[in-house]
Amino acid sequence: MFETVAVREAWPKEDWARIIAPLLTGEAQHAYFALPPELSTSYKDLRKEILGRMGLSPISAAQLFNEWTFDPRQPARAQAASLSRLAQHWLLAGGPTVHQVAERVVVDRLLRALPRPLRLAAGMRNPANVDELVEAIELAEATQHREIGERAPPFPRRVVQERRTPEGTQRPVGRPVVPGPQDEPMPTEAPRSPGRPWLAGCAVHTENAPRADVRINGRPFLALLDSGSIVSLVRTSILPPRADTKTQLPITCVHGDTREVPARRVTITASVGTWPIDVGLVRDLPVPVLLGRDWPGFDRLLAAATQPASPAGNRPSRKPHRKAPRRPVLLASDSPRDGESPRPHLNLYYDLFQQVTGAGGFSREQHEDDRLKHCWAQVRVAEGKELQPAPHPTPHFIVENGLLYCVAQRRGEEKTLLVVPRTKTEAVIEIAHAHPMAGHLGAQNTIHRLRDRFHWPGLEAEVRRFCQACPTCQRTSPLTPPPSPLIPLPIIEVPFERIGMDLVGPLPKSARGHEHILVIVDYATRYPEAIPLRKATTKAIAQELFLLFSRVGIPSQILTDQGTPFMSRMMADVCKLLKVQQLRTTVYHPQTDGLIERFNQTLKQMLHRVAAEDKRDWDQMLPYVLFGIREIPQASTGFTPFELLFVRQPRRLLNVAREAWEQQLAVHRTTIEHVREMRERIERVMPIVREHLVKAQQAQQRQYNRAAQPREFQRGDHVLVLVPTAACKFLATWQGPYTVTEKVGPVTYLALYDVTDKVVQSCSVHTVHVFLECGCES
Repeated sequence: MFETVAVREAWPKEDWARIIAPLLTGEAQHAYFALPPELSTSYKDLRKEILGRMGLSPISAAQLFNEWTFDPRQPARAQAASLSRLAQHWLLAGGPTVHQVAERVVVDRLLRALPRPLRLAAGMRNPANVDELVEAIELAEATQHREIGERAPPFPRRVVQERRTPEGTQRPVGRPVVPGPQDEPMPTEAPRSPGRPWLAGCAVHTENAPRADVRINGRPFLALLDSGSIVSLVRTSILPPRADTKTQLPITCVHGDTREVPARRVTITASVGTWPIDVGLVRDLPVPVLLGRDWPGFDRLLAAATQPASPAGNRPSRKPHRKAPRRPVLLASDSPRDGESPRPHLNLYYDLFQQVTGAGGFSREQHEDDRLKHCWAQVRVAEGKELQPAPHPTPHFIVENGLLYCVAQRRGEEKTLLVVPRTKTEAVIEIAHAHPMAGHLGAQNTIHRLRDRFHWPGLEAEVRRFCQACPTCQRTSPLTPPPSPLIPLPIIEVPFERIGMDLVGPLPKSARGHEHILVIVDYATRYPEAIPLRKATTKAIAQELFLLFSRVGIPSQILTDQGTPFMSRMMADVCKLLKVQQLRTTVYHPQTDGLIERFNQTLKQMLHRVAAEDKRDWDQMLPYVLFGIREIPQASTGFTPFELLFVRQPRRLLNVAREAWEQQLAVHRTTIEHVREMRERIERVMPIVREHLVKAQQAQQRQYNRAAQPREFQRGDHVLVLVPTAACKFLATWQGPYTVTEKVGPVTYLALYDVTDKVVQSCSVHTVHVFLECGCES
C-alpha cells in the first residue's frame, strides 16, 4: 500500500524510509529502531528488516505456499490473489533470473526432504542457492559427528536448578558439588541454603558469557548473566558503604568452596523491567554485576542477550516469534508440548515465597528487631503461663512456641496476630499488594488484608508508603497530577504576523473528492481560513499556503502541531525559503495551539448542522460557514475578525434586507476620505482590542489556575511520562521511569529513558509525574 502511494505521488525513493518511519507501530517500529543509523535511512534495508521481523522472508513464504489450503468459506478470487502474492514473495523477491527461481524451488524441496536435525541446522544459515545449502548440510553433518561423545553442549544452555527445602536437597544439574557436613536446623536458626548461589568469579563462567546493560539504583553497569547462579552478586565498591549491613548470604562456588557475604537490597533495571532484589556484596568479584536467576526478568534478558545476530531479512525462524508472557505464573513450570523437552519456567515470586516460608530464623529476628523491644516488654502470657494477672487489656502480647503474637479485636472478634519483624515486613506487604492474587488494590484494602493476620508497629504508614511507591500502580494509575499554572501567549498586534495551522479529517469524502480541511487562523485578528483538501500531503498544503500568502502576505511565524505533513522536509524547505519561523507544540499537549483547536470544534459543529441534508456537499458549505464566523465579534478581541482585518464592517445579508426596506442609497465617499477614516478607526480600535485581549487572558488564567499547582523538576529527577499507546492515542499510559536531563522552557523538559539511555522528545509538565522510588536504597 505504501509503495503504491509513494510511486503515485512521485516521492523520491531516498525519502521513503523517512516518510514511513513516523507511521510504523508495534513490531515494525521495533525493527526500525533496531537498525543502525546508517541503515535506517535506506528503505530497502528497512523493508528487509520489517519483513524479517514479521516472518515474511522468502523461506517463510515458501512454507506458507506449500501449506496453503483452500477455504470454501472465502471468495475464490481473494484466495487466488493471496496465493499469488505468496508465490511472488517466494520466487520473485529481489528480481531474480529464471535460473535463480529454479534454484529456489530446488532449495525448498531439498530442505523439506532433510532429517529434522539437519533441516534445522541448515535452515539457520538461510541458504540462497543450492551450493550454500550443500555447504550448510556438510557443515551440520561434520558438527554432529564431532559432538558425539561430548558431555554437554556449548554455552549458552539452560540449567534447571531448585532450592533445597528443609525436607530434602536437589542438586543443580550440570555443575559439580562438593558435599559438606549438614546439621539439623534449630527452630530459631536462620534457614540454610547449601544449594543456593554459584559464585561466577571463575574463568569457566566468564568465558563467552552473555552481558547486558543494567542499572543498579539508577547507575548504569554492564552485568554478566550467569544462568547457573540463582543469586545476584555485585562488587562491593559500586555501592555506597552502609554500617547497618547485618544480613549474610551463603555463597557456594563451582569448586565447592562456601563462604558468607553481606547482602543488600537494591533495585535493578534493565530493558525488560525493574525489580528490587537482595544481592550479595563480593569485594573481589571479577565483574561489576553478576545477574542470577533470582532476578525476575532474567530469562527474558538472557534470551535477548544470547539471540544470535543475523543479517536483516535472513531470519532463520519460519514461525513468528512468540512473546514471553507478561504476567508471572503461579506454578514453577508449564507442561511441555509434544516433542519438546521440559524447560524451566521463571517464577517471579519464587524467591519471595522462599524468604517467607523458610523455617528457622523468624523467632530470632523477632528478638533482634529493635522496633519490637517494647512489644516483648509488654508480654502478658508466655507459653501458656500468665506473667501478669487477668483480665488482659486489648490489644496485648503473648508468646507461643517461641513466637511473639498480638491479641487484638478485629470486627468484634478476638484474633491472634503474628508480629512481623522489620526484615520480613516488605516481603509480607509485597504478597498482600503486588502478587497477582492480591491484584494491586489500594492502600486501605491492603491494610485490611494485613491487619487480620499480622501486626507490627507502624503497619499502616509503611503500607501506604509501599503502595505509593509501587511502580506498577504508578504507571497504571488513572489519577493525573494537577495542571500547571497557565502561561498566556504573547499578544500579536500585526495581522497575519503569526498564524496557527492544523488539519481536520479525514471526513466523509465529498462529491468532489475532498476528505480533509486545512484550517488557518490569524492570531492578531482571529480571521479564519478553511480550505478543503483531497489528500493531507505537504505538497497540497504548500500550494494552498502560497495562495493564501498572495492575498494577505507572508507571515513571520507558523504555529502547528507535530503532525507528519508539518514535520516533513518539504515544509521545512518552504519555511526556510520564505524566512518563516516554524513553531511547534509540545508532544501530546495541544493546549499550546488552543485557539485553532477550539476553532476546529466550532467549524465541525457548524458543518454538521448546515450540511445535515447532504453530507457529500460539506466542502461547498465552507464559504458560507466562514462568512458567518468572520462577521460576529470574537470573545477575546471584542470585534469581528472581518473588521479587524479590513477595518470596516462587511455588508451582511441583514444589511441588504434593511436597505431594501428603507430604500436608502449608500453614502458616496472619495478614496482619500475612505483612507483617512480607516486610519482613524485603526488608531481608535487597536487599543481597545489589546485591552480586551488582556482582560480575556486574565479571566482565562483565573479560571484555569483554580485547580493548578506550580510544579518544577530538577535535573536528575526520576519521572513518569504520559504517552499514548500505539493502538490508540487516546489510551495513554504512564511510562518510565525517565530521568530529567534539561529544562528547555518554562514548562517543557527533556527526559532520558533509564533503560535505553534514549532522549525522548520534549514533554510538557502536564504529561510528567514524579516517580516515587521503592522502599529500598536509592
